[in-house]
Amino acid sequence: MDAKITHNEKSSNPNHIADGEKNFLQKILAESKQTIFETLIILLKEQEEVSFYIAAILGLINFLQFISFAFHSQVSSFWNFPSIAENIYKGIKYLQLLPYTTDLSFNAYIAIFYVAFFIVIFVVLLFWYIRHAINTKKFTFTWPVHALRILINLFLTVLFIPFFGYFVSVLECSKNSNGKLVHSLFPGTTCWSGTYFIHGILAIFISITFLALCLVMSLVYFESRPIRSHSIARRSSRPQFLLLVYEAIMVILITFLKTQESDVIITAAIFIGSVIIFYNFHFDSPFFRERAVKLWSALTAVNLWTAVMLIFSAVMENNLFEGSIIAWIVGIPFVTLIVVTDKEYNLDLLLLNPNKFQSGKYIEKQAHYLLKLLSWQSSNSKNASILLDGFLEIHKQTCSKDDCPLKEKNAKSTKISKLFLRRNNEGFSEKQTLILHLTYQMLVDGLKSFPDDTKLRISLAFFMLDKMKNKKQALQEFINAEHSQPMFDEEFIILRNKRIIEDEIIENQHDEQASLDVVSEMNFQNHLRTFQANIEKSSLLHLEFWSQLLEEKPDLAKLDDIGAKISKSLQSTEEQWKHIQRLGVNNAKSMRLYGRFLIEITNDVEAGEDLIKKYTFFNLF
Repeated sequence: MDAKITHNEKSSNPNHIADGEKNFLQKILAESKQTIFETLIILLKEQEEVSFYIAAILGLINFLQFISFAFHSQVSSFWNFPSIAENIYKGIKYLQLLPYTTDLSFNAYIAIFYVAFFIVIFVVLLFWYIRHAINTKKFTFTWPVHALRILINLFLTVLFIPFFGYFVSVLECSKNSNGKLVHSLFPGTTCWSGTYFIHGILAIFISITFLALCLVMSLVYFESRPIRSHSIARRSSRPQFLLLVYEAIMVILITFLKTQESDVIITAAIFIGSVIIFYNFHFDSPFFRERAVKLWSALTAVNLWTAVMLIFSAVMENNLFEGSIIAWIVGIPFVTLIVVTDKEYNLDLLLLNPNKFQSGKYIEKQAHYLLKLLSWQSSNSKNASILLDGFLEIHKQTCSKDDCPLKEKNAKSTKISKLFLRRNNEGFSEKQTLILHLTYQMLVDGLKSFPDDTKLRISLAFFMLDKMKNKKQALQEFINAEHSQPMFDEEFIILRNKRIIEDEIIENQHDEQASLDVVSEMNFQNHLRTFQANIEKSSLLHLEFWSQLLEEKPDLAKLDDIGAKISKSLQSTEEQWKHIQRLGVNNAKSMRLYGRFLIEITNDVEAGEDLIKKYTFFNLF
């Protein structure tokens, strides 16, 4: 009885129910996060490098899409020559979806909506399919990985504004002269009645889903390792996240704000958003590749210049100045030239004493800037070399610690100093090794002052991995970073790079073990050579058999002899294959070879395709 009462009390206790709902929600969120992380690790693994020029074209199209906000019909009246602004908007508005629906019926408009709807749902399903394939280790198809890579890249660039704008446009309703709520683009359609009710509910659902998906992807889908040759490699993707937030806010404001005061609100939002985007892409650029830095600095600078001239035109036009849109056009090449030719010689950052920083953020920025100067110096930049010399001189005067690398007693005696001095054999000058040592010491001392700074610890891990070539210590720093309450994007960076390093360490251990067992390796190579020779011999025999068969008067005795040789060759090939499988050493190459042999020579398509799939799965993971 007591147990029953206790159970009823728990069931009726609101706090208990709330805790259960909270735990269920947390479980769903944790499962979704794990699905995203595991899938993206596969997508980023062995990803073919995206051409810089393709990335630049996508970035330029995206730029034209978000700069169009400043010329939209709701703010074009602020320009002194609204006709010019309208023509500019007409020229770039066709980079979106909505302008193509002006001459369509409502049914055709909704049909396009559902096509975009199912594309987004398809992407979500691809995530769950790949996660299921990872869990079951049954990767029947590999095209979902390639398809998802392409769609995510498009969603984060040229498809975000068109898709999101189209989804929210379904919800764009206004009252007509009779006070009836109708669709703004199709006045003959009554909102929230009949079939529109279903369209509206689905539009709300897909708008939220698409926005959430893109924002999450923008935070974590990027190459975080300092690979300067990779077009999407960057320290952080938060500027991309902010850009998508800005684009989403502007789409919502332009779609739903139709009052007389809305033009002022939209103009203010354009200016504030442009300032934030420019600051994050120019003054705190996330990219490793210099060309990517210059590209996005130039694009966001032109966007900010547009916002400034729009504000100027709204406030000063017809009062003190006329022709602001002409000034905007004339100023674009100058703004671009200034940003592209400008070198980020941040003297203030170099003059700051690392021991007096109030947060790890500045230590991480100074370390990153020193490494950037080192790369510029390697490109024979005299200014970078002078700045590094000045930094060393200032540091000599301010460095009072006993373990300071600039002190003569530490210059060549400590373990770290010896490690960096050995880098001289790799073409590093003594000054470069000294800068690397100082950077390392700066990061280590910074973590002593700010032990819970996740970003600083990740920077140290990458420094150990990239500059010190110490995988085990880098792995330890990533493990330590897990316990410093990382943010969502930092959590993914830690997990992914831990996996990469662990896999590389295991692979190296396997290679070392294999190198110790020379006899087994030689045995495997001998069997592999015999296996390849048997496949080649069998292929030639098959070719000879079919050539003889195609003659007008085939020699039956010869065909019988060749057939016997083929049978013997196939048996020998199969025995060699079984022996190689028993050895179980580096058999990926032989797996693909035998698979192609079964498909193309023996016409055993089912068995051959099964081996090819296993080979593909082996390489993918």
